[in-house]
Amino acid sequence: MHISSLSRAIWTVLATMILIFVVACGSSPEPPALPTEDELSPPPPAQQPPTNTPTPRPTPSDSGEEEPTAVPTAVSDREYDSVLPMSKIFQGISSTVFNDLSPNPQLALDGMESARLQGDKSMVPVIVTLMRFINRLEVFEEAILTLNELTGQDFGTTPDAWPAWFEWVGANLDDYRPPDGYPQLKRRFLAGIHPGFEQLLDGYEETSRIEPFEIEWGGVAPDGIPPLENPPNIPAEEADYLESHERVFGVSINGEHRAYPLRIMNPHEMANDVLGGEPISLAYCTLCGAGIAYSGKFDGVETTFGTSGFLYRSNKIMYDRETFSLWNQELGQPVIGELADSGIQLDFFPTLLTTWGEWKDEHPDTTVLSLDTGVYQPGRYFPEDNPNATYYEYFHTPGTMFPVWIRDDRLEAKDVVLGVNVGDAQGAYPVSVLQVERVVNDTLGETNVVVLGSEISQAAKAYERGDQEFSRLEDDTSTGVPMKLVDQNGHVWNVTEEALVNAADSSETLPRIPTHASFWFGWFAFYPDTELYEGEG
Repeated sequence: MHISSLSRAIWTVLATMILIFVVACGSSPEPPALPTEDELSPPPPAQQPPTNTPTPRPTPSDSGEEEPTAVPTAVSDREYDSVLPMSKIFQGISSTVFNDLSPNPQLALDGMESARLQGDKSMVPVIVTLMRFINRLEVFEEAILTLNELTGQDFGTTPDAWPAWFEWVGANLDDYRPPDGYPQLKRRFLAGIHPGFEQLLDGYEETSRIEPFEIEWGGVAPDGIPPLENPPNIPAEEADYLESHERVFGVSINGEHRAYPLRIMNPHEMANDVLGGEPISLAYCTLCGAGIAYSGKFDGVETTFGTSGFLYRSNKIMYDRETFSLWNQELGQPVIGELADSGIQLDFFPTLLTTWGEWKDEHPDTTVLSLDTGVYQPGRYFPEDNPNATYYEYFHTPGTMFPVWIRDDRLEAKDVVLGVNVGDAQGAYPVSVLQVERVVNDTLGETNVVVLGSEISQAAKAYERGDQEFSRLEDDTSTGVPMKLVDQNGHVWNVTEEALVNAADSSETLPRIPTHASFWFGWFAFYPDTELYEGEG
C-alpha cells in the first residue's frame, strides 16, 4: 500500500483538524475503558462432543515420498472471536485520539490484520466508523488495505474516501453487520470526544430505533450550536436590518405571525419559542435545508429541544430536555433513549420558507426576531449572500457535507422541494416547478391536494382540495403565493394560513396541510417511496 505525497499532505491536514475538533469539544485525558468480553457478548455455547470419529491421518508411504506440508486451517469460531479485534481497533484508535502520553496504535494494527487474515467482514463497519478519526498514517494505510481486501472495493487512498466507504457500507449493511458489542464501544468512543454524549446515548445499545452504524458525530458538542431560547422579537417596522429579498421561515399560530430570518437561524439551528400561546421548537437542519416548527408538547409534557451534536443521514438529531431522548428532526420521532419505544409523534405547524418582503406584505402585523439575540453580537449575523455568512460555502456548492447512502438522482441533491405528507403517502414538489405552474392539483394516496407556489420566492403551501379542481383567477397578477383561487364551478376561494375558505360561504373550508421545504436529498433519505411531481406533461 502506497500513499502519494499529496495524499499524505491531505491526510495530515485532516488528522490535525480532527484533533482540534476533539480538543475543542473537551476530550477526556484517558481513552474510553475497554469493556470486558462479558460486557460485550454472551459466553460462547458449550462445546458438544463430536458425533463422528475423525478420519485418521495417513502415514507416509514407504516409497520415499515426502509427507506433504500441512496446510494451515482456518481458526475455529471458538479461537477467533470478532469481539477481540473490534475491541483492539477501538482501543488503539482511541489511544491515539484521546491520549497523547501513551498512544498504542499497534492495537488497531493488530486488530485489523487479524480481521483481514480471517476474512472477517463484520469488521468493515467498525473500521469505517473510526476511519475519519485516524491520525496515524500507518493505521490509515492498514485500514485502507483491510477494507479493500474484505470487500473487493477500492475508493482510493486519500482521507476523502471515507464518505464513499460510509455510503457503500450503508447500502450493503445487511452483508456487513458489526459484531455484538459495537454500539457499546461506539458510545464509549463518542463519550471520549465529549462527556455529554454519554448521557445522550444512555440506552443506545438497547433502545436505538435507527441503525447504530449510521449515527455520525457532526463535529460539535451537545448544544455546541447554541439554540435560541425565547428569542427577542420586534415589530416588522423596526426590522431595518432585513432586506426584502432575505429568506425567512414564516410561522403562523392562532392568528399570531412571526418571521425567523435564516441569517439568524443558520448559526443557531433551533429556536425554542412561544407563538400564539403555543410552545414551539423551530428545528432547522441547515445541512438538509429543512426548518420544521414542532410543538413543544408531547404526551402531556412540555419541553424544549437542543442540538445533540449527532447526525443521521446528514440530518440533525435533536434531544428533548425532559428525558434527554434523541429525536429524528425530519420525522419528529424519538429514536434513542427513554422515549424510543413510546410511539410518540410530535405535532408540527406549517413552516413557510419565503422572503421577508413577501411575508411582511402578507402579514404586516408580523413580528420578527431581533438581532439582539443575547448569544452573538448583532454584527455576527451576516446576510446569507455575504461570503462571511454561516454555511455560505455549503449552500453554494452541490455536494453534501456528510455521507448519505439513500439517494435519488432525478433531482440535484440540494434542489429545494416542498415535502407533503398525508396519511401513508408522501409527495415532493420541486420549488422550481411550482414557481412556473403556481397551482398544482394532485392526489397523494387517497387525498386530493392542491399545492401553491410563488413566482418570486421558494414559498409554497399545500391544502386538501376535496372534490374541487382549482386554478388561479384570470385577473390575478400577483407574483407571490396566490391569495385567491377559483374552482371548476367558478366559485372563488380565499387562501388563508389555516385553510382555503369559500368566499361566498365562509363555513365551507378546506384545511391546510402542515408542510416544510427541504433539500431533495434530505427529504428522499427518509421518504424513499415519495412521489416526485415533475410538472405537467
